[in-house]
Amino acid sequence: MRMLQTSLALPVIGAAHRTELERGRHRLYMVLGGMAVMMIVLGILLLVLRREMRRMKLLQQHLEGANSIKEMYMSQFLNLCTIYMDKLNQFCKIAERKISTGHTDDLYRMTKSGKFVEEQSREFYDTFDKCRGFFEMARIVFLKRQKSAHTFKHKKRARSACVKPTALHS
Repeated sequence: MRMLQTSLALPVIGAAHRTELERGRHRLYMVLGGMAVMMIVLGILLLVLRREMRRMKLLQQHLEGANSIKEMYMSQFLNLCTIYMDKLNQFCKIAERKISTGHTDDLYRMTKSGKFVEEQSREFYDTFDKCRGFFEMARIVFLKRQKSAHTFKHKKRARSACVKPTALHS
């Protein structure tokens, strides 16, 4: 009788065991599928991050270039300001000497004739012309950097434009 009861319970136990194995296998496939999806998402995120890092590096290079050009312009501007502050100090000393010696008529003629202003303007333009070469060089460097960035963007767009149609056909 025990054998009979055991033999009747054995198929039920075997079926329960097979069901549990199927559930375990199903869970394993679900976990593996979830991990595969997560790996794909992670790979895509890494590719996007890499592309953004390249873009940020390129932008940083452009900003560094723009900053160096800005610093060059600022130094030249400050140089011109220093020159004109020196000229203004020289004129103040001349005016002070003329007033203290009683040569106010000479000072009046000097300022009235416009010769002093013409002389200062000529010196300004001479200094500016000397600096113009520097400004031109900075402008050329800036334009080359802009052109290279523009070319890089167009190559990148062309590459992505070539990839899109093939992705649509597959």
